[in-house]
Amino acid sequence: MKKTLLAASVAALAFAPAAYAQNYQMEGGLFYSHLDADGAKDDNFGLDFTYHINEVSTAGHPLNEAGFLERSTNIGARFSSWDKQDTDTISLGGEAFIEDFYVSAGVDFNSNPSGTSDTTDFGVRLGFLPTDGLLLTLGYDLEEDGNEREDKDLGIISLGGKYVTPLDGEMALNIEAEIGFADDNDDTVVYTLGGDLYFNSAISAGLWLADSDQSGSKTLVGVRGKYFVTPLVSVEAAYSKQDKVDTFGLRAALRF
Repeated sequence: MKKTLLAASVAALAFAPAAYAQNYQMEGGLFYSHLDADGAKDDNFGLDFTYHINEVSTAGHPLNEAGFLERSTNIGARFSSWDKQDTDTISLGGEAFIEDFYVSAGVDFNSNPSGTSDTTDFGVRLGFLPTDGLLLTLGYDLEEDGNEREDKDLGIISLGGKYVTPLDGEMALNIEAEIGFADDNDDTVVYTLGGDLYFNSAISAGLWLADSDQSGSKTLVGVRGKYFVTPLVSVEAAYSKQDKVDTFGLRAALRF
């Protein structure tokens, strides 16, 4: 019975009316996530904002991929706050598309009221677009350790890719993958793989996986979905599970 209902729901999404194209230049969102780590629960609240240097055309694209497919240079900021972990994070970043070349950079400032474990994380990506819809990247991330007595900052070199391709009608497919090589004592290899199926320009459902080659590592599995109620208003939800850790998130956003 549940399988029948699921199939019916997917079919309804596939034939739902598509949103009309409408250009935008800015997007702001509010989000919430809930963490349950083997009974230890926490809540995260936040907001984000992205500004595109030029107006983004959405004509002929899945609304969620318009900025990428139009190679739109942008800058953004994000703030999030965990309740019981008592940790706040301010993130700043941006992406630039210069002909067929790509560069992005971001920095996270993590802090708590006591100031005893303040950290700063940094990431950069350099990329090339050999064809429309395909991006290949080389990246480096540096995660700062909050323990002042020990130098355990973690550096990760990564190779990644993103590919968005049209399917029949208004359908499209997004595939993303990245593999990283950490400079820890075990030379850990980490990877992520995900994708989204766009039933039309407004509605998508996706799946992603993350894991590493560390002994005893558990695979993280997640599902997500997004719906543009109008070309400028969207809602989305995501759920992931890794062993005994469950995370659920919601986000609503407005473009203008």
